Amino acid sequence: VVGASILTTVLINLLLPAVPFFFALVQRCLLPCLSRTIRTQALLNEVFLGPEFILSARYGSFIAILFVCFLYSSGMPIMLLAVSLYSALAYIVDKVTLFR
Repeated sequence: VVGASILTTVLINLLLPAVPFFFALVQRCLLPCLSRTIRTQALLNEVFLGPEFILSARYGSFIAILFVCFLYSSGMPIMLLAVSLYSALAYIVDKVTLFR
């Protein structure tokens, strides 16, 4: 019972880094419609600007998930899969966010 709640918490935290990425993806799909209504270049630049990348929050989240998964991985080996999925997802989201 305790393992299921810990795994659920880790899986929820696994999906949280992708939320801003999906909002940016939806915004990018809607940009052609938005760009027609905006009249000034300064407002248009704000629309095309990506989300703010806060490195300290991302690093803290990564270290917390890594610590929890490694701590409980001896009793629940599926935590190693969770931390590898989190690492891959965080890498993809950070790469697209920074270098789009």
